[in-house]
Amino acid sequence: MSVTAIVAAAGNGSRMGMGEKKQYIELSGKPVVAYSLEVFLEMESIESVVLVIPEGDRMRVENGLLKNICNKEKIIIVNGGASRQESVARGIFAAPAETETLVVHDGARPFVTEEMISECIQKAKLHGACSAAVPVKDTIKYSSDGLFVDSTPERGCLFIIQTPQAFDLDLIKKAHEKAEAEGFEGTDDAMLVEALGEKVALSKGAYGNIKLTSPEDIHFAEILAGRQRGLENEDRNRI
Repeated sequence: MSVTAIVAAAGNGSRMGMGEKKQYIELSGKPVVAYSLEVFLEMESIESVVLVIPEGDRMRVENGLLKNICNKEKIIIVNGGASRQESVARGIFAAPAETETLVVHDGARPFVTEEMISECIQKAKLHGACSAAVPVKDTIKYSSDGLFVDSTPERGCLFIIQTPQAFDLDLIKKAHEKAEAEGFEGTDDAMLVEALGEKVALSKGAYGNIKLTSPEDIHFAEILAGRQRGLENEDRNRI
């Protein structure tokens, strides 16, 4: 079954407040989006990677980000839209015609692994839709007004949803088309599939599979990136 990945990297990073789009911020000398992009490009099971970027950034991406990346012949560059949902939709409809399974990943999550992606794909092939997730560790309180606690949900039933998320291509196309027709904006693509009444399976994410949103996240990501580089160097030395 042909698999295409979408790496959504079209945001402007306004919440980061660092004067640079978060996908281009460097971690240990490498742009944030390059981390996940390289993982997808190295996977033989993924035939194409649709990289969704901000409109006007094509030259910057082609001459900078992609200059030294291997397997870049797999990449299809697409301009993003006004929202994440619109950007992903553009990526979906740019996928090659032979695509059967589609993987969506946030370019601001640099520490995704091949194992995480592979499990998500396999479960999507079985169930139609799947999202990486991790169990909630903290006690969660629900408050309708932000002032007083209304209830405490059972923690064992709560999960933090991440990307990658994988889908049958026809299913995710249908979900996006319905959302657009109804003016519905979801916080992730799995939510659009749920709105169809379809079930979304869960696969194993990781607590280190963080999404960079605020400057504090960058400091933590630098530690993770440095640790990753150290492990890679150890592997090379063993060889």
